Amino acid sequence: MFAALKNLLPLGILVAIICVSDCTGHDEGSGSCPQFELLRGRDGRYGREGAKGEKGEVGSIGLPGHQGEMGGPGIQGPVGISGPRGAVGERGER
Repeated sequence: MFAALKNLLPLGILVAIICVSDCTGHDEGSGSCPQFELLRGRDGRYGREGAKGEKGEVGSIGLPGHQGEMGGPGIQGPVGISGPRGAVGERGER
């Protein structure tokens, strides 16, 4: 078994050299190599973290409401009832 691994060692070094030489120019520091991914079966890699969204604008303050209208004049009360008629006065002297 050790002999089989020893025979595969040059192949691993060759793949590493190809990967390092061909992967320059790809995403720096991503640690990905398309050729190596093809050899290992492309189990996928983690995506980069997305950019942070912009903060929304602050909403404007609403306008103040209109002041209510003043009430109109009150309704006039009913006219009072007339009192009873006075008694007839006495007849004056001649």
